[in-house]
Amino acid sequence: MKKILPLFITTALLTFACKSSSKLIEEGNYDKAIDKSIKSVLKGKADDEEIDMLDRAYKLANTRDLERIKLLKAEGKPENWEQVYYIYSSLDYRQKEVRKVLPLRLKGRVIDYEQIDYTNSIVEAKTKAAEHFYTNGKRLMQVNTKQAYREAYFNFNKAQNFRGSAFSDVNELIADAEYLGTSRVLVDVSNNTPFRLPPEFYDNLLSFNTTGLNSQWVEYYLRRSDRQVDFDYFVTIQIKNIIVSPERFNQKEFIRKKKVQDGFSYVLDDKGNVKKDSLGNDIKVPKYKELVCTVLERQQIKEATVEVQIEYMSLNPNRRVMKMVPIAATSFFEHFSGKAVGDLDALTPDDLNLINRDPAPFPDDLSMIYDCTATLQKAITDAMHSNKNLIY
Repeated sequence: MKKILPLFITTALLTFACKSSSKLIEEGNYDKAIDKSIKSVLKGKADDEEIDMLDRAYKLANTRDLERIKLLKAEGKPENWEQVYYIYSSLDYRQKEVRKVLPLRLKGRVIDYEQIDYTNSIVEAKTKAAEHFYTNGKRLMQVNTKQAYREAYFNFNKAQNFRGSAFSDVNELIADAEYLGTSRVLVDVSNNTPFRLPPEFYDNLLSFNTTGLNSQWVEYYLRRSDRQVDFDYFVTIQIKNIIVSPERFNQKEFIRKKKVQDGFSYVLDDKGNVKKDSLGNDIKVPKYKELVCTVLERQQIKEATVEVQIEYMSLNPNRRVMKMVPIAATSFFEHFSGKAVGDLDALTPDDLNLINRDPAPFPDDLSMIYDCTATLQKAITDAMHSNKNLIY
């Protein structure tokens, strides 16, 4: 079975890749059938059936396209001219491709086609498509909505691509539509607490990368710039509460005990004589004593918590709060020191390390608050990316 399966897959892929021209015609893929037949003719591998398929596919494709153009023109819709242009272009391309192998002979007759000049038709459709997109873009600019400006931008670009030279102001209109269609977001920080914080604190909160937030139609601004900008959204990082705990000391006492060898004593028999081993040596046993030391451990603790709320506000068309995201960060100071009373030989290495440390000065409140910024900045960045779909 393991040998048969790869062979089956290979055969299936070859069958799909070698789909016949007649099958492509049945599916309506006339241009694929034409391309396949032309390649066969150019390689000298086309038989009568392949040439017949080429003839049929070419006629069917042209008939379909010309009927489609007739219908689109009959509808009289300006927006149809873009499609008319592409169909005429397809007719012209198809004609040039088939010309590579003409004339052809099939069962005693010569296959050749009248060469049609589509130039005027292509130019007409291209011009009218450009006029439609230009006019429609101007209309959309009057709607005065972000979405309309963005649609106008794409219309003006199409007008420029079709026939930019016909509209002297199209580049200016593209720039206007892009500017007016872009949503601008101001990200700022407000401090609603009695704490006076240094500028560096706010700068750190806003030091996130906006690359993943900015898009073609959305621009983020960190703090207000000097130039006048009309903002569509405010994202305010509101510092709602700052809690700094008092400086606290916790003290506990524990005792370390350790038995150590303190010489030896002789083993005596019932008569008070020293016992001997089999070699005649005195039998001795070790003597132990207990070492005791009391450790006084002092713990210093201080905490600071900064509670923040990210407020998303839309300014257009009406001022409204869209969402509020609460986040918080805590910095923690902890220091251990100690003293020992008694025999230090009873202590463990950790105990010795503890008693060799002196009490540390507590950090000031501002330093504790400042230490929260790294955690806050990451949380703000995550929240901004998680909620970027609110802004469009």
